[in-house]
Amino acid sequence: PVRSRPGMLLKLENEPIVDFIDAEIRRQWVDHRIVPSPVADDQEWFRRIHLDIVGHIPTLAETEAFLAETSEKKRKDCLEKLLRSMDYARNWGSIWTNLLIGRRTPDRIDRKGLRKFLEDSFASNVPWHELVAKLISAEGSQRTNGAVNFLMAHLNEGGVPATSMTAKLFLGTQLQCTQCHNHPFNDWKQNQFWELNSFFQQTAVERKPSADGTTPGQALERYLT
Repeated sequence: PVRSRPGMLLKLENEPIVDFIDAEIRRQWVDHRIVPSPVADDQEWFRRIHLDIVGHIPTLAETEAFLAETSEKKRKDCLEKLLRSMDYARNWGSIWTNLLIGRRTPDRIDRKGLRKFLEDSFASNVPWHELVAKLISAEGSQRTNGAVNFLMAHLNEGGVPATSMTAKLFLGTQLQCTQCHNHPFNDWKQNQFWELNSFFQQTAVERKPSADGTTPGQALERYLT
Protein backbone atom coordinates (compact mmCIF):
# COMPACT_ATOMS: atom_id res chain seq x y z
CA PRO A 1 0.00 0.00 0.00
CA VAL A 2 1.10 3.57 -0.65
CA ARG A 3 1.25 5.79 2.43
CA SER A 4 0.89 9.56 2.54
CA ARG A 5 2.39 9.77 6.04
CA PRO A 6 3.17 7.26 8.82
CA GLY A 7 0.10 5.31 9.81
CA MET A 8 -2.11 6.79 7.08
CA LEU A 9 -2.88 4.82 3.91
CA LEU A 10 -3.31 6.85 0.74
CA LYS A 11 -6.82 6.18 -0.56
CA LEU A 12 -7.67 6.30 -4.24
CA GLU A 13 -11.28 7.49 -4.27
CA ASN A 14 -11.99 5.17 -1.28
CA GLU A 15 -12.49 2.26 -3.61
CA PRO A 16 -13.27 -1.10 -1.92
CA ILE A 17 -10.55 -2.74 -4.01
CA VAL A 18 -7.95 -0.61 -2.21
CA ASP A 19 -9.11 -1.90 1.18
CA PHE A 20 -9.06 -5.46 -0.18
CA ILE A 21 -5.50 -5.15 -1.50
CA ASP A 22 -4.29 -3.52 1.73
CA ALA A 23 -5.84 -6.35 3.77
CA GLU A 24 -4.23 -9.01 1.57
CA ILE A 25 -0.81 -7.38 1.89
CA ARG A 26 -1.16 -7.17 5.66
CA ARG A 27 -2.20 -10.83 5.77
CA GLN A 28 0.94 -11.81 3.91
CA TRP A 29 3.02 -9.82 6.39
CA VAL A 30 1.47 -11.78 9.24
CA ASP A 31 1.57 -15.19 7.52
CA HIS A 32 5.25 -14.84 6.61
CA ARG A 33 6.27 -12.90 9.74
CA ILE A 34 7.46 -9.96 7.68
CA VAL A 35 8.10 -6.57 9.24
CA PRO A 36 7.08 -3.93 6.67
CA SER A 37 9.69 -1.43 5.55
CA PRO A 38 9.58 2.09 6.97
CA VAL A 39 7.41 4.58 5.10
CA ALA A 40 9.35 6.13 2.20
CA ASP A 41 9.94 9.86 2.26
CA ASP A 42 8.73 12.01 -0.63
CA GLN A 43 12.00 11.95 -2.56
CA GLU A 44 12.39 8.17 -2.36
CA TRP A 45 8.69 7.55 -3.10
CA PHE A 46 8.71 9.86 -6.13
CA ARG A 47 11.69 8.10 -7.69
CA ARG A 48 10.32 4.61 -7.02
CA ILE A 49 6.86 5.34 -8.36
CA HIS A 50 8.30 6.64 -11.64
CA LEU A 51 10.45 3.53 -12.07
CA ASP A 52 7.49 1.25 -11.32
CA ILE A 53 4.89 2.96 -13.48
CA VAL A 54 6.69 4.65 -16.37
CA GLY A 55 10.02 2.82 -16.30
CA HIS A 56 12.36 5.77 -15.82
CA ILE A 57 13.40 8.23 -13.12
CA PRO A 58 11.81 11.69 -12.95
CA THR A 59 13.63 14.80 -14.10
CA LEU A 60 15.26 17.15 -11.63
CA ALA A 61 12.62 19.80 -12.32
CA GLU A 62 9.78 17.30 -11.73
CA THR A 63 11.37 16.14 -8.48
CA GLU A 64 11.89 19.67 -7.17
CA ALA A 65 8.30 20.63 -8.02
CA PHE A 66 6.92 17.54 -6.24
CA LEU A 67 9.04 18.11 -3.12
CA ALA A 68 7.91 21.74 -2.98
CA GLU A 69 4.21 20.76 -3.20
CA THR A 70 2.42 20.91 0.16
CA SER A 71 -0.92 19.31 -0.69
CA GLU A 72 -1.77 16.17 1.31
CA LYS A 73 -3.05 14.52 -1.86
CA LYS A 74 0.03 15.17 -3.95
CA ARG A 75 0.95 11.46 -4.07
CA LYS A 76 -2.52 10.56 -5.28
CA ASP A 77 -2.35 13.31 -7.93
CA CYS A 78 1.09 12.08 -9.02
CA LEU A 79 -0.17 8.50 -9.41
CA GLU A 80 -3.13 9.57 -11.49
CA LYS A 81 -0.95 11.75 -13.73
CA LEU A 82 1.52 8.93 -14.37
CA LEU A 83 -1.25 6.42 -15.11
CA ARG A 84 -2.65 8.80 -17.74
CA SER A 85 0.71 9.18 -19.49
CA MET A 86 1.79 7.38 -22.65
CA ASP A 87 5.01 6.41 -20.87
CA TYR A 88 2.87 4.21 -18.61
CA ALA A 89 1.28 2.50 -21.61
CA ARG A 90 4.63 2.02 -23.33
CA ASN A 91 6.38 0.70 -20.22
CA TRP A 92 3.69 -1.81 -19.30
CA GLY A 93 3.14 -2.74 -22.93
CA SER A 94 6.82 -3.74 -23.04
CA ILE A 95 6.65 -5.60 -19.71
CA TRP A 96 3.62 -7.63 -20.71
CA THR A 97 4.94 -8.37 -24.19
CA ASN A 98 7.97 -9.96 -22.54
CA LEU A 99 5.76 -11.91 -20.13
CA LEU A 100 3.41 -13.15 -22.85
CA ILE A 101 5.90 -14.26 -25.51
CA GLY A 102 9.36 -13.88 -23.96
CA ARG A 103 12.23 -11.53 -24.74
CA ARG A 104 13.10 -13.41 -27.91
CA THR A 105 10.33 -13.29 -30.49
CA PRO A 106 9.09 -16.79 -31.37
CA ASP A 107 9.14 -17.78 -35.03
CA ARG A 108 6.50 -16.07 -37.18
CA ILE A 109 5.09 -14.01 -34.28
CA ASP A 110 4.28 -10.32 -34.79
CA ARG A 111 5.86 -8.79 -31.68
CA LYS A 112 5.09 -5.22 -32.73
CA GLY A 113 1.44 -6.07 -33.27
CA LEU A 114 1.10 -7.62 -29.80
CA ARG A 115 2.86 -4.72 -28.15
CA LYS A 116 0.65 -2.18 -29.92
CA PHE A 117 -2.44 -4.06 -28.76
CA LEU A 118 -1.19 -3.94 -25.18
CA GLU A 119 -0.15 -0.29 -25.31
CA ASP A 120 -3.52 0.73 -26.75
CA SER A 121 -5.30 -1.30 -24.05
CA PHE A 122 -3.32 0.27 -21.21
CA ALA A 123 -3.70 3.76 -22.69
CA SER A 124 -7.48 3.26 -22.96
CA ASN A 125 -7.70 1.84 -19.42
CA VAL A 126 -9.32 -1.39 -20.65
CA PRO A 127 -10.44 -3.40 -17.58
CA TRP A 128 -8.05 -6.25 -16.84
CA HIS A 129 -10.64 -9.02 -17.22
CA GLU A 130 -11.57 -7.68 -20.65
CA LEU A 131 -7.94 -7.47 -21.76
CA VAL A 132 -7.29 -11.07 -20.66
CA ALA A 133 -10.46 -12.28 -22.39
CA LYS A 134 -9.27 -10.69 -25.64
CA LEU A 135 -5.91 -12.45 -25.35
CA ILE A 136 -7.19 -15.96 -24.66
CA SER A 137 -10.15 -15.84 -27.07
CA ALA A 138 -8.54 -13.83 -29.87
CA GLU A 139 -9.43 -14.57 -33.48
CA GLY A 140 -8.35 -13.20 -36.82
CA SER A 141 -5.17 -12.08 -38.52
CA GLN A 142 -1.88 -11.16 -36.86
CA ARG A 143 -1.84 -8.08 -39.05
CA THR A 144 -5.19 -6.74 -37.88
CA ASN A 145 -5.50 -8.14 -34.34
CA GLY A 146 -2.28 -8.06 -32.32
CA ALA A 147 -3.92 -10.01 -29.48
CA VAL A 148 -3.78 -13.28 -31.46
CA ASN A 149 0.00 -13.39 -31.14
CA PHE A 150 -0.13 -14.59 -27.52
CA LEU A 151 -1.88 -17.84 -28.37
CA MET A 152 -0.06 -18.24 -31.68
CA ALA A 153 3.20 -18.32 -29.72
CA HIS A 154 1.99 -21.16 -27.46
CA LEU A 155 -0.39 -23.37 -29.46
CA ASN A 156 2.23 -25.99 -30.31
CA GLU A 157 2.12 -29.45 -28.67
CA GLY A 158 -1.66 -29.53 -28.57
CA GLY A 159 -1.94 -26.22 -26.73
CA VAL A 160 -0.05 -27.51 -23.65
CA PRO A 161 2.22 -24.41 -23.48
CA ALA A 162 -0.85 -22.15 -23.85
CA THR A 163 -2.52 -23.95 -20.93
CA SER A 164 0.52 -23.58 -18.67
CA MET A 165 1.20 -19.95 -19.63
CA THR A 166 -2.43 -18.90 -19.15
CA ALA A 167 -2.56 -20.45 -15.67
CA LYS A 168 0.80 -18.98 -14.70
CA LEU A 169 0.18 -15.44 -15.96
CA PHE A 170 -3.52 -14.96 -15.23
CA LEU A 171 -4.23 -17.37 -12.35
CA GLY A 172 -0.86 -17.12 -10.61
CA THR A 173 -0.59 -20.92 -10.56
CA GLN A 174 2.10 -23.25 -11.89
CA LEU A 175 0.31 -26.16 -13.57
CA GLN A 176 3.09 -27.81 -15.56
CA CYS A 177 3.36 -30.89 -13.35
CA THR A 178 -0.41 -31.51 -13.41
CA GLN A 179 -0.05 -32.40 -17.08
CA CYS A 180 1.17 -35.80 -15.88
CA HIS A 181 -0.14 -36.18 -12.30
CA ASN A 182 -2.03 -34.45 -9.50
CA HIS A 183 -0.18 -31.45 -8.09
CA PRO A 184 1.82 -32.41 -4.97
CA PHE A 185 1.58 -28.99 -3.30
CA ASN A 186 -1.93 -27.68 -4.05
CA ASP A 187 -5.42 -28.91 -4.92
CA TRP A 188 -5.06 -28.92 -8.73
CA LYS A 189 -5.72 -32.32 -10.31
CA GLN A 190 -4.43 -33.80 -13.56
CA ASN A 191 -7.90 -33.85 -15.09
CA GLN A 192 -8.26 -30.10 -14.42
CA PHE A 193 -5.18 -29.39 -16.51
CA TRP A 194 -6.70 -31.21 -19.47
CA GLU A 195 -10.09 -29.60 -18.92
CA LEU A 196 -8.42 -26.20 -19.25
CA ASN A 197 -6.37 -27.47 -22.17
CA SER A 198 -9.53 -28.53 -24.04
CA PHE A 199 -10.40 -24.84 -24.43
CA PHE A 200 -7.20 -24.18 -26.37
CA GLN A 201 -7.44 -27.36 -28.43
CA GLN A 202 -10.49 -25.83 -30.10
CA THR A 203 -8.29 -23.02 -31.47
CA ALA A 204 -6.36 -23.46 -34.71
CA VAL A 205 -3.82 -21.50 -36.74
CA GLU A 206 -4.66 -21.26 -40.44
CA ARG A 207 -2.64 -19.87 -43.31
CA LYS A 208 -4.45 -18.14 -46.12
CA PRO A 209 -4.18 -15.07 -48.37
CA SER A 210 -4.97 -11.77 -46.70
CA ALA A 211 -8.57 -10.59 -46.99
CA ASP A 212 -7.57 -7.42 -48.84
CA GLY A 213 -5.12 -9.16 -51.17
CA THR A 214 -2.09 -7.26 -49.89
CA THR A 215 -0.02 -10.30 -48.86
CA PRO A 216 3.02 -10.21 -51.19
CA GLY A 217 3.99 -13.10 -53.45
CA GLN A 218 2.93 -16.57 -52.41
CA ALA A 219 3.19 -15.88 -48.67
CA LEU A 220 0.13 -16.79 -46.61
CA GLU A 221 -1.12 -14.72 -43.73
CA ARG A 222 -1.60 -16.48 -40.39
CA TYR A 223 -5.06 -16.47 -38.82
CA LEU A 224 -6.33 -17.73 -35.48
CA THR A 225 -9.71 -19.44 -35.68
